[in-house]
Amino acid sequence: MRENPVALERRDSGRQTKADVREELRAEAAIAFQPVQRCISYIDTVDILLKYPLEKDEVRSLSQKLGRRLVLSRSKSFQYRYKMHVQQPSAELIEHLSKRLPKHLISRFDLAFDFVMPDKDSADSLQVFLNQHLTQTWHGNRRMNIYETTAYFSESWQRRNIAVYSDCVSKKCDSPATHVEFRFYSSEVCRTLYGVSRIDDLNGLDHAAIFHRNCRLSSCIWPLFDRAIDEFAGKALRNYNHTARVSVDREWITNRMWKIFARANQDEEGAPTQEQKAEVPVQRWIEAAPHQERWLVQIPIDTSLIKSPESHI
Repeated sequence: MRENPVALERRDSGRQTKADVREELRAEAAIAFQPVQRCISYIDTVDILLKYPLEKDEVRSLSQKLGRRLVLSRSKSFQYRYKMHVQQPSAELIEHLSKRLPKHLISRFDLAFDFVMPDKDSADSLQVFLNQHLTQTWHGNRRMNIYETTAYFSESWQRRNIAVYSDCVSKKCDSPATHVEFRFYSSEVCRTLYGVSRIDDLNGLDHAAIFHRNCRLSSCIWPLFDRAIDEFAGKALRNYNHTARVSVDREWITNRMWKIFARANQDEEGAPTQEQKAEVPVQRWIEAAPHQERWLVQIPIDTSLIKSPESHI
């Protein structure tokens, strides 16, 4: 059987197809997730809006009895004047608050996944892989930031955010872990996207479905990335030479375009060079560069890689 001449030419020239990059990404993901011993998912933080406050003595008693941190404060809502901040609510606390607070509204919940590792180095390696390849679906006009040892996929208090870190042990088993946390703000997001308006709605959440809905693994096809920038520069060149008194060549404006996109990804160490572009997180290039559908490959994280998370309420 004769081989496809286009495929033969592509193979001989060393060019990568999207299928090639997709398979490489799957292989890298399998290696990064291979040391995972188990995955634990749980509700890490909940904000509850209240029309009427609980007594401080009751809040203090609940905190001591159930071993959970409860903080009562004033909210900015006109209808719900008070807010209760709850850390890692237990099933007993959820049941108690559901009965004690007939009229309340959830304005924030954080869903955490702890990928438990045998040692700290394995946890750090998985975080490095996720920092590089994890991307947020429906990212919009957001900006990924890395602060100290934590990667944030949006600015503070955005409607949806992702946080990734590995410098702390798991909150559920005191073992080294890579912590991936999905944060959802505003009662509208909690209610319309995930059906969470009351605290007892947290019991019915499908943790794995939320994980797969809100992130992907992504990788760049660099020859197509360079071609997209070159074509973008060509369009800018035609517009520039049509209106400017002095014409410029394609190489000059291509380098100029590259500097613009690189400057959008600069950090405290400066803007990346063309040789360093593969070291920049893919999420940053999605935010900065044009024609993403041409040079971007995305795959969902395989369910087998997260090993059917153990849900802990």
